[in-house]
Amino acid sequence: MHMKERRLKVAAWEKRISRDGQYEHFTLVTPTRVHVREGVLAKKYNSNKHLSAYKDYYFILFNDCLIYTSVPSSPTSRVSLHTVFELWSCNLTIADAPADSTRKFGFEIITNVKSFKVCAADQKEKDEWLSDLKKCVIETAQNMNSLDLTGAKEAAAAQAAAAKAQAEREALAAVASAAPQPQGGAGPPPSPTGHSILHSAPPSPSAGGGGGGGGSAPNTPKPPAGTIQSNRPAPAPPGGLVPKPPGGPPPPGTLVVGAPPPSAKPHATVTKAASAAQLNTTATDAAPPVPVRPKKKG
Repeated sequence: MHMKERRLKVAAWEKRISRDGQYEHFTLVTPTRVHVREGVLAKKYNSNKHLSAYKDYYFILFNDCLIYTSVPSSPTSRVSLHTVFELWSCNLTIADAPADSTRKFGFEIITNVKSFKVCAADQKEKDEWLSDLKKCVIETAQNMNSLDLTGAKEAAAAQAAAAKAQAEREALAAVASAAPQPQGGAGPPPSPTGHSILHSAPPSPSAGGGGGGGGSAPNTPKPPAGTIQSNRPAPAPPGGLVPKPPGGPPPPGTLVVGAPPPSAKPHATVTKAASAAQLNTTATDAAPPVPVRPKKKG
């Protein structure tokens, strides 16, 4: 029987089996399950009342599972599921059983669920059942061992990955702790341009009004956080004119409002405050008078 036909037989039995009770949600079809053999076996009662009584059941062996049902009345009739033995969990073993007065060709099926004696129709059928049962039990055990090895390898790989990640975290922590720390407290945070940002507020105005003790002026609001303040002088207005600083000569090359330029004469002083009428001088006003020589008589 080809593998495809063995899988199709599993699907066919899935449709024919009626389930109830503890096997209500049992599913016969699985990706790896295939049909091995099936047939009628006489199962011996285990009760003391029927020590020598047997009843026929229909046993179906799959590569990883053994079930028995009621005997079908036809090749397509439905059957009732009685018991399921999962070979990977029931610890199934087979032992030869001596013949009794009524039945021959018997053997015992021993599991952690239940144990019982069954009898085949002849020696050939008995040998075939024993051979197939032992083969399925061995293959299931080998598959379980391979799955255990695969799971162990995956667990070891996960453990190694976790250990590697922990070592990397410890190395990063060691590097961070070995880095030099700033002395004298933390300084101002650097600005995007690399300069320090000084969050300072302008001085509050002093109390006004003589020595009489008038109330203090309201506080000047502080600039918003993140403002960059500088102590550099404000840029000169257009034209290079800056107010004359009190209490000292201006810097060289500075044109001071209210002072004559170096090339101007004293009587031609130009100030920013001079009006157009004051600047409207004539050439006669600026030049001295020419003396007139008297004519000689005779």
